[in-house]
Order: sequence, then structure tokens, then C-alpha cells
Amino acid sequence: MKVGLIGFGNAGSKITNRILEFEYDSERMFTQSALAINSARADLARIDRIPERNRVLIGQTDERVKGHGVGSDPELGAEVARSDRQELKRALDDVPIYSIDAFLIVAGLGGGTGSGGAPVLAETMREMYDEPVYGLAILPSSDEGGRASLNAGRTLPSFEI
Repeated sequence: MKVGLIGFGNAGSKITNRILEFEYDSERMFTQSALAINSARADLARIDRIPERNRVLIGQTDERVKGHGVGSDPELGAEVARSDRQELKRALDDVPIYSIDAFLIVAGLGGGTGSGGAPVLAETMREMYDEPVYGLAILPSSDEGGRASLNAGRTLPSFEI
């Protein structure tokens, strides 16, 4: 099975990056195309397995975000993803859909960009493609604090992909 892998937010992008590293090291290639989407420019700069042209910065025009993240606010993450929906669609235009069997969106639920924005992306992709769209939602660890747990609890129901 060939997948289109999309890391959304900091955790999702890091995990996507790690999946690509594992595939390279093990010489197993399941990923046909990979994207990293985030609202924080600094986090996108740390990704090394996803080509720069496949790193999408959202929220650049929002006065509250401007490339510095959504501050663990899932509502703002969803709002930014909705307002940049055309930007997300443009990024998906470069995905070789003819060679993909399914999409996998990876997002952490403890922050704001992934937990708020990944469901918006999934909805957009379901409208665009016939291929299945799956989600891998990462729960925060117990040492990430109460806000991350609260975000995960609030956003898990919306991460229905």
C-alpha cells in the first residue's frame, strides 16, 4: 500500500519525519508523498526528511499567529486551517494522487495546530478525493501537563476522520 503522509502541527510533523527516517533506514518505502503543515515557522525548519517545498506554513496572515504558532489553542488552530484552506488545497495539488492508495494525517492532540487543524484538513480531503483518509491522533504524555490533556479531551471527538 502506498500512502500520502501528512504531518499536521509540531508533533504530527515530527512523527511524520521519523516515519520517513525509519523507511529510509529499513529500505521499506510505503510513503509515496509527504507533507508537513504547521503554524510555527521554527518547528517546520527542524524537519529534515520532508523537502522544504512540501512544508506548509499556515496562519501567516493572521495577526495572532504570524508564523509563531497558535499557542496551544485548538480553536485558533481550526480557524487558521479554515482560513488557509486554499493554501492547503494548493499543497495537495502536488501529491501524485494516481499512485496513492490512502492518506494518513498524523497530529498530536495536546497542542493547537494539529488538534484544531487536522480535522479541517481531513474534511477538505474527503471533499476532494475518493481515496480513504485515515488519522493517527497522538495523545499527550502525562508529563505534558493539564492543558495538553484538556486539549486532547476536547479535540478527540472532532478528530473523527
